[in-house]
Amino acid sequence: MLFGGKRILDVGCGAGKYSLWPAILGAEAVLAIEPEAAGASCGNLDQLRQTADALDLRNLNMMPAFLEDLRAEDGRFDVVMLWNVINHLDENAVQVLHENEAARARFVGIFRHLKTLVAKDGIVIVADAARHNFWPLLGLRSPVAPRVNWRKHQAPSVWRALMAEAGFGQQSLRWTPVWPFGRYSGNPIFQYFAGSHFTQTFVANE
Repeated sequence: MLFGGKRILDVGCGAGKYSLWPAILGAEAVLAIEPEAAGASCGNLDQLRQTADALDLRNLNMMPAFLEDLRAEDGRFDVVMLWNVINHLDENAVQVLHENEAARARFVGIFRHLKTLVAKDGIVIVADAARHNFWPLLGLRSPVAPRVNWRKHQAPSVWRALMAEAGFGQQSLRWTPVWPFGRYSGNPIFQYFAGSHFTQTFVANE
């Protein structure tokens, strides 16, 4: 993906490793947001700010904010990244998305707001772990993803349906390969026994 001249939004940026990369590669502007006021990751934005200053990245800005705090009138983004963060947009609702209409409506509302922030032909990148994994069935932790709380995640098909209801179309779905297995591990069957990690790309429909 070419970031040159693009406006990038990194939602739940943490320490900002996914914000720094497009900034270094010549993005027009990168906005990294992290709700530190809620105690999500205290100190991360200060650390990112120091790194950006050291690298003289004047195209990188950071803000202690939630996604829902942003407004379209402040500018739209060509690329929005939700890297391992989509399930944190509402950790209570995400647990029952597959069976509760109020929870579904909550996330559709979030995604409709997100759509107002995406520029024409802009894309949204979602990376996360899927809900289903072999190891929890045995009462064990996944050796690949031992800290994942599987109840707070959902399958790619759930996100695709909710994003579609909000006006997004799915461009791609890719299961994350695991070293040293390479491309042989980039499929849902292998991932069921590994970290169940995937990346989805969406585009805003007209």
